Amino acid sequence: MEEGKDELVYNTTSSIDNNCFMERFQNIIEEYTDVPEKFTTAVSYPLIAETLGRFYKLTHLKDYRPNLYIILASAPRIGRRGSLTKAFSYVLEGVFSIYYKELKKDELLGYEIKAHMLEGGSPQGLIDDINYFWDTGIVSYAIRSSEFGRLFKLIYQGTNYMNGMDGLLCKLWSGESYYESFSSRGKKHKPRYLPPNRYFNLLGTMQKAEKYLDDKKVAETGLARRLSIWDVSGEELLDKYKPLLGRDEEKMYIKLGELGQELGKRMFDTRNRLGDNDFLYLDFTDGAKEKFNDLDRTLDRKAKENDDDPYYLFIQGQIDQTLKFAMNRAISRGSDVINEEDFDVSLSHAKISAIPLKPLFNKLKVPKIMRDKEHLLSKMEDYFKRGLSRSKVQQRMIGYGVHAFEFNEYLSVLIDDGRLSEEQIKPKS
Repeated sequence: MEEGKDELVYNTTSSIDNNCFMERFQNIIEEYTDVPEKFTTAVSYPLIAETLGRFYKLTHLKDYRPNLYIILASAPRIGRRGSLTKAFSYVLEGVFSIYYKELKKDELLGYEIKAHMLEGGSPQGLIDDINYFWDTGIVSYAIRSSEFGRLFKLIYQGTNYMNGMDGLLCKLWSGESYYESFSSRGKKHKPRYLPPNRYFNLLGTMQKAEKYLDDKKVAETGLARRLSIWDVSGEELLDKYKPLLGRDEEKMYIKLGELGQELGKRMFDTRNRLGDNDFLYLDFTDGAKEKFNDLDRTLDRKAKENDDDPYYLFIQGQIDQTLKFAMNRAISRGSDVINEEDFDVSLSHAKISAIPLKPLFNKLKVPKIMRDKEHLLSKMEDYFKRGLSRSKVQQRMIGYGVHAFEFNEYLSVLIDDGRLSEEQIKPKS
């Protein structure tokens, strides 16, 4: 990965054949509706994550699993979010119906479906729900929220009954245990404990992302980096329209039902592959492993170089998103090996959820105190003393609103005050 490049473009065209459940789901939806392609792509991931994904872990990384937090964001009615999530639910119910029929455990079907329709009203309620469904024999859970924007806002407003939800969702993302105790004076409350390795997904919808990402602390906290927000604007969809009375939804649901039946059988077969093992493991080709390590190294360096820039703090999560997307792509086509194409397409999809947010974070990263002249002088001084070249320091300072004329003026001040030497600001050869 070339140093200094913020955005890399990878081929997003897949050569995977029609055995890939993700692609088949996308093709069916796009044939019969005008749901944005971006949204059908996003929802095809939890189709695998909530079904086959529960049986897999990633080799080398302890307890790393393919669960995802997918958010669809658009203005009301623009993205057909409701139509898409309805179709997704239909397929999922078909998958579980076949799976439990093959297992001869039809009595668990209702519990499984409910465990994938959690709303997340409070952290305590969510813990109770997960523990309840675990006791019934269900091992996979998901929030399905049509009002995730409201939930997101409540979390960051510090609303009392939502206190701790961001921390709980972060723990669930990585399968960690969670413990919450209360003061003994609160006799109605009791400590709550969520054991580790609970497999948890999230599929939510909300209005345009800019309505909610309006606070710098949102970018700096762990939950935001775990969300994959797919934002669609009306302008993107001007040429995408299917007449309301020209869509054949009946045929679409027939095909979705057939897809659900096939995926349910694959789910049963995959469970049988476990044998006496708890999980199946995904590995990498050498080329894919090299690309993942290169991406991780690049994101790590950029975050360290820009540790007060909310955008670079936010996209540290891009490596996790790319890994999890790639896991689901490999699983979808029935492979236990993640290849270079999985990496390329998955990174392009991880970028889809990050690039449109950069302008929002740019607005957040220059609060009043950051525009203070002394603060800017100190920032420039620090960059030069860390060994950055003049061109790189100038590039960094543009993000603080310091352009060429001011940059040169501030350099003169730093030299005149003896804070930097001529040697320190010479262009690096």
